[in-house]
Amino acid sequence: MIKFTPNRDWANSGYVTPAGKRMSWVLVTLGLLLIVFGAWLGIQRRQFLSHAAHTRGTVVVMAESPDDHGTPIYTPIFTYKDAAGHEWRSKSGSGNSPAQYHVGETVDVYYSPQRPAVAELSGFFALWSGSVFACGIGLFFFLGGVFLIRLSRLPVRRSGPGVGM
Repeated sequence: MIKFTPNRDWANSGYVTPAGKRMSWVLVTLGLLLIVFGAWLGIQRRQFLSHAAHTRGTVVVMAESPDDHGTPIYTPIFTYKDAAGHEWRSKSGSGNSPAQYHVGETVDVYYSPQRPAVAELSGFFALWSGSVFACGIGLFFFLGGVFLIRLSRLPVRRSGPGVGM
């Protein structure tokens, strides 16, 4: 029969070092900052939409640019008219691969009546991706940091007779 007897405390066995404990607080702080930033982006977008005018526009160009891995990302450039009938041209703040739109497609556009050059396409990804991404990554970092903090506070297990039998 093989008997396992640990020779060190599990919680203090190197899994969570002092540097790891500091890093866990860095992760919690970074996570909270990203969550706050994502919430701020969401609030800004909601305020924009509450005052934005809605119109129809047309995709005129699909701008192509490579991502970090060389995969092409297609970002629509579209035209639209404001309430005064002036035509504007804008580039969406988000792109996709494969292309979500095609040249000549009619699209829904939200624009600022005070600054008609500020516009965005209607759609969940175009409107909310920044907020959702920042909050999601922030939540991941926050929960990872909390997990490490909890791990570092586990009760100390002492090795001795009868442990590991």
